[in-house]
Amino acid sequence: MSGNLNAGLDRHLYGLDIIRFIAAVLVVYFHFGLFSDSQPAFPAAQQARPWPWMDQFTGHGWVGVQVFFVISGFVIVASADRSAPGEFLKRRAVRILPALWIYTIIAFAVRYLAGEPLSLLLDSFFRSVILFPIGPYIDGVIWTLVVEAVFYSLIALLLAVRSRRPNLDIFQACAIALGLVSTSFLLVSGIVTLMEPTGNPERLQSLLDRYFFSVILLRHGVFFAIGMLLWRSEKDGYNTLRSSLLSLYVGAAVLQIVLQAEGHNPFAPVTVWGGLLAFFVFSLRHNRTVRKAGSPSLLRNLGNLSYPIYLGHFVIGMHLIPTLREYVRQDLLLLLIASVIVFGLAWAVMVGPERLLRTSIKARLVGFRAAR
Repeated sequence: MSGNLNAGLDRHLYGLDIIRFIAAVLVVYFHFGLFSDSQPAFPAAQQARPWPWMDQFTGHGWVGVQVFFVISGFVIVASADRSAPGEFLKRRAVRILPALWIYTIIAFAVRYLAGEPLSLLLDSFFRSVILFPIGPYIDGVIWTLVVEAVFYSLIALLLAVRSRRPNLDIFQACAIALGLVSTSFLLVSGIVTLMEPTGNPERLQSLLDRYFFSVILLRHGVFFAIGMLLWRSEKDGYNTLRSSLLSLYVGAAVLQIVLQAEGHNPFAPVTVWGGLLAFFVFSLRHNRTVRKAGSPSLLRNLGNLSYPIYLGHFVIGMHLIPTLREYVRQDLLLLLIASVIVFGLAWAVMVGPERLLRTSIKARLVGFRAAR
């Protein structure tokens, strides 16, 4: 099957908007379920959580990050396909930096007003605004943006290589290599985990768990590879190689999710991730159907809203919930108010300062005005 990406009433993929929003909501309520209502803390002891019952419904919400990585693998190569390296990086900066900078400032202010030392906050702040590959960061979710930035850099490098070797299918080659290397790493991690009851040295397990392996795309590279191969397959057709590799990489992705579950029942996160992946493929092939399922403008707004929601919920939610608890004793009302504030702020940031800052950066970097 080929040509699906050019079919439909327009080339905007509305299913991705839905999936982005769902993934963001999953992560938000995963974190909410582990916050404390007595002081800013994550993860809090169960007796200190305002909604201890929530964990059984949202405890798998961390898998939204793995959903985002698959989407990025697809969307980034699709947007980079006809771009020069510099142009590609500028467009990524326009998309990523405005909301990142706004919420980094907000997180800095919230933590400073909560009494944290200025010297430590400044260090975390500057690491965050430039997406420095080594933390600590001002907000706990920024590590995923660092992983994304490394992937963007890899794509820019591939574009530079392609300019010298235009006949090379550089994205497919990268998807194959990245997926195989990441799969190998995950298999080693899985073997080490299985060896634990027989006396596996803790030093090796500790080594494999380091953030460094996320930054260099070993731990999560297979998710990006799935997205890249889906793009190539939907664009040019599925063949034996692509279908076989997709099957292998999906299996490796499931293994990564099982490993991250750390002994908890992995059925829910694997099912959620697999279900969203299936809907992803469905939406690529039936874009018109998905478009007709709701208002196109609403779907676009949900997709755009997912990024500020994701960036803005962690530090703000962690400090907001204990503050609100002093005035709101009813648990469900507390959850409703906290949700409205976090989602409402995300909307305000999206339609206000993020849009203005994006317009300014776009004019400076890309050289054209944003569509009004």
